[in-house]
Amino acid sequence: MKLKITLLLSLIFVSTNDFAQNINFHQSNGKIRYQDYSEMDSIKFSEDEKFVSFFSGDVVASYPLTMIDSLTFNMPIATAEQFPSATEFKDEILNDFDHLITFNGEDTEEIYSPSTTIVITYNGNTASVNRTVEEVDVTIDGAHVTVKSTKGKVRYRLTGTTSNGSFKMLANDGVIEENKKFVLQLSDVNITNKTGAAINIQSGKSVYVDIRENTTNYLTDGAAYSNTTDEDQKGTFFSEGQLIIDGSGTLNITSNGGHGLCSDDYIHIRKTCGIININSAKDGINTNDHFTMLGGDVNITAADDGLTVGKGYLSQYGGKLCINSVDNGIVADYSATDSTHLDFLGGYTEINTTGAKGHAIATSGKLNIANNVIIAKVSGSASKTITADLDINIDNAYLKLITSGSPLYDEDEADYSSAAGIRAKSSMSATQSHISILSSGSGAKGINAVGAVTLANNQITVVTEGESFSDGTENVRPRAIDAGSLTISGNNILKVSSAHAAIYTEQDLTISGGETFAYSTDSTVKSINVKGSKNHTGGLFMHSVGK
Repeated sequence: MKLKITLLLSLIFVSTNDFAQNINFHQSNGKIRYQDYSEMDSIKFSEDEKFVSFFSGDVVASYPLTMIDSLTFNMPIATAEQFPSATEFKDEILNDFDHLITFNGEDTEEIYSPSTTIVITYNGNTASVNRTVEEVDVTIDGAHVTVKSTKGKVRYRLTGTTSNGSFKMLANDGVIEENKKFVLQLSDVNITNKTGAAINIQSGKSVYVDIRENTTNYLTDGAAYSNTTDEDQKGTFFSEGQLIIDGSGTLNITSNGGHGLCSDDYIHIRKTCGIININSAKDGINTNDHFTMLGGDVNITAADDGLTVGKGYLSQYGGKLCINSVDNGIVADYSATDSTHLDFLGGYTEINTTGAKGHAIATSGKLNIANNVIIAKVSGSASKTITADLDINIDNAYLKLITSGSPLYDEDEADYSSAAGIRAKSSMSATQSHISILSSGSGAKGINAVGAVTLANNQITVVTEGESFSDGTENVRPRAIDAGSLTISGNNILKVSSAHAAIYTEQDLTISGGETFAYSTDSTVKSINVKGSKNHTGGLFMHSVGK
């Protein structure tokens, strides 16, 4: 070790001539970093002779000696990278990701094969049915069609146009066992119901919705629903039972008075589903039970939440889900946290939402993200792109999260809540992922976790803009990472900057590998504020010293 120190010092003394421009750091992982030698103040070794620190103004770069193979001077090297600065971080965040869409699930829903097809044709203020089938009772009132059936394996094909009609499947006098599964095929149908749901399924059994190939379909409800004391009709397309949606056609849903697509059970979108466009005065999609998406192209514009799961979970395995909403983009908020969780396990998700305390993605349970692209933007006081009451786990994912807004006082927690990219009320882990976070507004946070944050083999860039917030008695500090503890390992590349502490931990900070760059844009504060112990055993750790 003493020999290595001597060699380093010899190189430094030999190179302090007028011609020296750059010092090149040849790292043991093959990467080469360089710095303008004239900007360097000094080089110091730790007392245990395991680390060397290079000082440049208010910035210090600490290397374990085992990480440096050699130093060279005044030698231009094409592959060398300059040490990054905080001004570069924001540009990295705003670069778009390639749309990496993958499929990682099994489509286990059965393909329901009907043996009988009944065609219902809408024509202005009237409707007609092509045949009479035993055990199927069809009642027509103008263009309002009501079906009551005890026959199984029936396909009801809807076609034609009405501006004052509907399709309703009635329950069989409340005897659920007598209700049958059926296929509802949409085949160039355009239904507007001025006084209620365009499609109203009251049977309680699963419905296989087939958006017929090469067709475009329209469903629209009224701004006010007529009083119905004996049944729910909560949206333009409503079902008491499960909805299994397939077919490569296009479905356009417009809600003026209720949710867009709604089930009091679950909604399952199959891998081969086509395009679903929803424009809703309330929630875009609302399901009482779980929501599963294996494919398709779902686009939601909602004046309330984009997608709400009442008492279950959400699982996305593939497809493209794009949401523009007010308040929450996607939310699963239920007291039974053992069954409430959000799983993004494949596909592409993009969310834009606004409103005070708005969230792009929120759950009272766990959040798992793997093999998924998520791009989320939220604006509003105390807004957050991702929040979970239990653990957040991220693996092999691409995330770009942008949030803005000022702090709000939370009466329940008797504390201020500020904007944040990721808010974990428990712990958070990320592995092999590309994560970019930009939080603006006073007191904003990038990653904010009550418990432990564990980062391994990622590329993460976090920038918080805005100054500290104060109401005269309380201060809210902007921080890129604010955690119970922080552990960084493997080939993890972490770049963080903030107007206050770039990294703040209530407990320990442990760095054992990779490259960590932490800068404060305010030279009067420390970029690193660790209440516990600092454990730096490996990897490059570069940070502003502060004054």
